Amino acid sequence: SMDNVNSILGVVILAMMVLIGYKVGQLAIDVNSPMNVELNHTQFTLPQENSVNLTLRWNHFPLKVYIYANTVKNQGYVDDFKNALSEWDSSTNIVSFLITDDPTNADITVEWVSSLKEKSTDTLGNTDIKFVNVSRFGLIQNARIELLVKSDSKSLTNTDMTNLALHEIGHAIGLNHSNIEADIMYPILTIPSTDIKKISLSDLQKLEDAYSTPAKPDLVIVNANLTKSTIRKFTVDYYANISMSIENNGLTDSSPSMFLIKADGKEIKQLDIFGIPVGDRLNIELGNLKVNDNFSYVEIILDPNNSVDELNETNNIVTLQPK
Repeated sequence: SMDNVNSILGVVILAMMVLIGYKVGQLAIDVNSPMNVELNHTQFTLPQENSVNLTLRWNHFPLKVYIYANTVKNQGYVDDFKNALSEWDSSTNIVSFLITDDPTNADITVEWVSSLKEKSTDTLGNTDIKFVNVSRFGLIQNARIELLVKSDSKSLTNTDMTNLALHEIGHAIGLNHSNIEADIMYPILTIPSTDIKKISLSDLQKLEDAYSTPAKPDLVIVNANLTKSTIRKFTVDYYANISMSIENNGLTDSSPSMFLIKADGKEIKQLDIFGIPVGDRLNIELGNLKVNDNFSYVEIILDPNNSVDELNETNNIVTLQPK
């Protein structure tokens, strides 16, 4: 009968209204979710072994040097090492040193030992270097110099020790071996030495080349991804979800900065970020970032005001299209 039809129709309409109400309620919950921002730091690379493809260097001077004077009986050797530091200091305006009494805060430590480790590249001394791999450089974190006091059971002279110290300090500031016999970095030291070797023009040129790039940070956006959410209610709302990382691939820690996010050229968000240490990656997740209009691309602009003086200012913009 018509009454039965009307009753069935009423039930169907009611069910549809409940369903519509449920769907709209679900959408409203999604829309009202606050924008979430997640930040965390990780170190992205810390190789410990030397690499022939990298230029080793420090990002600061003076370097703090701690001398383990109690590891050697002949205190004249301690003076020889200090004289070698002074020779490097006075030969170039690039490097300088400061003797410290705190080994835990030292950039370079030196001690005299009875034997060298097997992998030592020099016969009378060895310098172990730890560094961070950034910007084609091995940015030195610390250096440990070990020196022998004897060669074939014969004690080194003060001239020998000074020449040995000059060579190992050269390694500690980033220099590799040279094939030029007149260079301090020539790997063979004739014992006994007739006189103290001079730091050569070739040694100094290699040092200048290694330190010709200024010690600046370099912030770069990596691993950036974008997805777009479309929420349809009575109107259509658009949301961007962004994940990315900012790495400091430079030579020094960066100062605080900020970045802008634009959708189709219109700014939708700006966020401040703390300074990022060398070799660190800042991981960023941005969810439910509301955009007023439909959009086809998003730009992320790092340090738009150039408040951070960087090695490379051209790698601070990334353009993304939604996946």
